[in-house]
Amino acid sequence: MNAAASTTSTSNPIKLLTPRETRERLNVSQGTLYKLLSQNAFQTVKIGKSRRFVASSVDEYIRRRIVGGEAT
Repeated sequence: MNAAASTTSTSNPIKLLTPRETRERLNVSQGTLYKLLSQNAFQTVKIGKSRRFVASSVDEYIRRRIVGGEAT
């Protein structure tokens, strides 16, 4: 890894959320969360057998829903 890539990843870490944290942030059920996941509503990362949700992607999903005025 070069110095620029190392600096970028250290200075701007990506926050990951567990499925539970994501459900709480969105105030949705587990079924709804996985429905959104199947619709590619936000970015996720697979780590071993665990799935983590990219917090900024979840936040962007929320912003799109507020600005667009769409119902979930």
